Amino acid sequence: MGVLSVLTNANTADLGVNEPSHKKPVIPPRNNFTPEQPPAENPVQRIKPEGFVGGPAVPGDDYGLSVLAGRMTSADHDFCSQRTHVCPRGQVHIAAGSGKDLAYVCVGGRAAIKATGEANRGLNVLTMNEDSGRVTAIRHFDTYSEPETDFVDFIDSVNLGRLVVIVTLDDGAYQFKSEGRRAAHAIGSSQVDSFNFRGTWVVIGQKGLSVATKYEAVSPSENYKWGADTTVNECVPLNGNFAAHQTVTKEQFCATYEGYSDLCSHDLPALVPAPPGEPQAAVSFPIALVAGNRPQYLLRSLASVLALPGVNPDMITVFMDGVNPEPMALCNVFGVRAVAHMKTKSTSTMAKTFQNADMIAAHYFMTLRRVFELFPRSKYALIVEEDLEVSPDFLSYFSHTMPLMEMDPTVLCVSAWNDNGYKHVSQDPSMLYRTDFFPGLGWMLSRALWNEIMPKWPPCCYGWSWDLWLREDSQRKGRQCIMPDVSRTFHFGRRGLNVDNDHFYNAYFANHNFNTDPNAVLQPITELLPSNYDAEIARLLQKATPLSHEPGATPCKDNYVPSGVSGNVYTIWYKQKDSKDDKNLAAICSCFKMWDLGVRGTYKGVLRFFSKGNHILAVGSQSEFARLHMPSAIQPLALRPD
Repeated sequence: MGVLSVLTNANTADLGVNEPSHKKPVIPPRNNFTPEQPPAENPVQRIKPEGFVGGPAVPGDDYGLSVLAGRMTSADHDFCSQRTHVCPRGQVHIAAGSGKDLAYVCVGGRAAIKATGEANRGLNVLTMNEDSGRVTAIRHFDTYSEPETDFVDFIDSVNLGRLVVIVTLDDGAYQFKSEGRRAAHAIGSSQVDSFNFRGTWVVIGQKGLSVATKYEAVSPSENYKWGADTTVNECVPLNGNFAAHQTVTKEQFCATYEGYSDLCSHDLPALVPAPPGEPQAAVSFPIALVAGNRPQYLLRSLASVLALPGVNPDMITVFMDGVNPEPMALCNVFGVRAVAHMKTKSTSTMAKTFQNADMIAAHYFMTLRRVFELFPRSKYALIVEEDLEVSPDFLSYFSHTMPLMEMDPTVLCVSAWNDNGYKHVSQDPSMLYRTDFFPGLGWMLSRALWNEIMPKWPPCCYGWSWDLWLREDSQRKGRQCIMPDVSRTFHFGRRGLNVDNDHFYNAYFANHNFNTDPNAVLQPITELLPSNYDAEIARLLQKATPLSHEPGATPCKDNYVPSGVSGNVYTIWYKQKDSKDDKNLAAICSCFKMWDLGVRGTYKGVLRFFSKGNHILAVGSQSEFARLHMPSAIQPLALRPD
């Protein structure tokens, strides 16, 4: 059997046709586990309407099916025997299928569930003892017409360790929302988020499974057409070996996939337990790792996250855009939760770049929504993309800055990234800035902000870039983000939506400064409160020496900032028509070889950076700081014509 048998062998079968009319669905997951209740004397009787057939009425080793259900026919057994093969000792064969008109579960060649008709629409669920394979319960939940509550309560009541098989008949997604999907995650489902209205879903999982089950298949509906009929046909390990069998070993992964010489030749630091580290607040924050289908990128990012001192792997979730077997297997190697969303398809007729922006925005929406649903008590979440490596003090950085979000309502977010944090213009790992710009690229999102922006999230399909949308005044509302002078993430992705060639990457990302000191000490967060931060800028401007503003002076000359001295504070005053005019600042950024594709990182018209060991403040002539502190003799630099 392959490393990802169910992802690669989850075939579709012809289970029939007929199309009841349904409405449109709504989607979104739960983690409360309570002991299983003993089954009723005849639990199938109360949920066995016309069209539902239970286990065989044949004596012998029938996995307990004759006790739980007794209306099977020889035709039902023949149906299952045709879908069954012999398994090694210690395993049981399970064939499970979902479709519009038929859902079935066969255990060891015997029919356990064969459900048809509207009365059995929704989710049909079977539980088994993880050691013996004995069927312990069979249930039906009409999650098309009724809330998911009964299903959630049942999964919560199932004993930890029990095997759980779920098949769908007709539509089971219409009322299957966040709590139901969270319960599905509790049995190891990684694809339930792709189960949509009129889609089909089959999963064989285990209550309390911490990694993704291999035995799962989803066929989503597109444009409200029926999803393809879906099956899983596998030998499933018993004797308590189910969980161990789900784990993809490094050896299995390396035998299946190419391009992982570092992982396959020796242990990466992430495969060795991370050092315990000091107690810190961010250890309890969920980490959402946003991924597509770039598994080599995911490996580097995930390895850096798992190497963080004190990190809790249970708080890490990889959110994948589509069901991609290779990155799914990689998550399994690391023992990290993976959640796959149905890949969004843009219906826009605009250029492909805009279509990609639509799809990324939809993936981010599902990721941000789901991380707070998976961790309902968390006030904050850390968002990391798969093409980012995180610094060794990543968690302590956010632990240090989080209280500022508690005490200062004008803080929109905390970011680990400085767009202008290049090696030649950033130098102080302790220094933090306020900025009117949303940097992203490794950031802390509060539940409060998510609740605010979620209802307004840009809809498909207009070519919206989610980060550009979040930077708009209508979302920012005058609030700022906190960012470091020296970045706590490193952007290594050379291919993506916004980076598509080596020249662009080398010009704008390769030379970024990146903190490697796990014990870096950050400045006190009280210094970042608005009044204190403004006072500090005023203090720096009062002591600063203006650089040359003579006619013809340009920061593009190598000697514009004096050489041979360091520790000084200098100012560059640039001309503005109004407080939002930044074309001359963009020219200054080009001279200093900083980000110049639209100015980033400013605060009230002030951009702070370092040059030759000196602190530089570039200040706009229409900013409030210029009105108070610009020397009267200064003629602001005008590097670009009006």
